[in-house]
Amino acid sequence: MDLIEHLVWSLEDTRQRTLKLLGEVSQEEFGWRPCGTCNSIGSIAIHIGRVEDAVANNALGLGGLLWQTQGWNEKFGMPADDWGWAFDKQAPGSQATPQRVAEYLNVVRGRTLPALRALPPARLDEMTRGRQPRTVAQSLAFITVEELQHLGQMDYLKGMKRSMGA
Repeated sequence: MDLIEHLVWSLEDTRQRTLKLLGEVSQEEFGWRPCGTCNSIGSIAIHIGRVEDAVANNALGLGGLLWQTQGWNEKFGMPADDWGWAFDKQAPGSQATPQRVAEYLNVVRGRTLPALRALPPARLDEMTRGRQPRTVAQSLAFITVEELQHLGQMDYLKGMKRSMGA
């Protein structure tokens, strides 16, 4: 397995786990926060998509953020510069559903994977520009790391809410 194949596998495996969790939570669990300063599963899930959208766009030169170019921020009723956190400020009845957020995650991943598969291996060592300069390979690995850490947070929130009863 070469590095590109490994990155593809990691991204696919991680996303399957995230989508499984989103398929298991109710709308109430999706928007629930243990306290007023905590993030919900919903805000974290949107954040996962936003990070991949930005990092993959920067690393692979994908031509803009889907969040803005496809109007996902508007579909979610959120500002164009938001990273998922405005979700928690919305009234429960106006928040996106887990299924709608899963759709956004799939659209973002559906752009990342073909671009990664078509990437010449020599580009993996190129440096990206931005807030945190990394190689292209490091940027793509970061997407998996970011999603896995947030997946753990979302799973913890799901368990915490369920342990408290309905």
